[in-house]
Amino acid sequence: MALTRREHLKEIRQLELDRAVEVFEKGVRQHARPTEATSFDSLVKTAQRAIENNSSDFESHLDDLRGRNFMILWRQDWFVIDRFKWLSQDTYLFADLREHAQMVTVGADALKTNDIDKLRAVVAHLDSIRIGSAGEDDMMAGANIVRS
Repeated sequence: MALTRREHLKEIRQLELDRAVEVFEKGVRQHARPTEATSFDSLVKTAQRAIENNSSDFESHLDDLRGRNFMILWRQDWFVIDRFKWLSQDTYLFADLREHAQMVTVGADALKTNDIDKLRAVVAHLDSIRIGSAGEDDMMAGANIVRS
């Protein structure tokens, strides 16, 4: 598998970059501050050059792009709520079901009282204890980022 990846590294990287840009264009740009959008666009160009030059910096640029997508969405209350709902329902993502249930109770109470800051803290904690990766697909799971 590693050999196949190495043989098709540019194509794979291009697909990964295209996916990060697609997420930004379809659901994040509308929530970005103008400086964030400009900065994102500049970083996309830098990442594209890294692909063309076969630079090892590409992965760090891609991580940065994904992180920017997440941080912009993290400011949106609906994203935090959707993420909480996803994390609260998918119990298989957690090794300690008792801790998960406690955090879901705290989060549900925060949601009832519209305490989004407290809900953010719960979601951050749930993310920190869940099993699995923090890849872009996981980041967007459960959240419909394309808003009308």
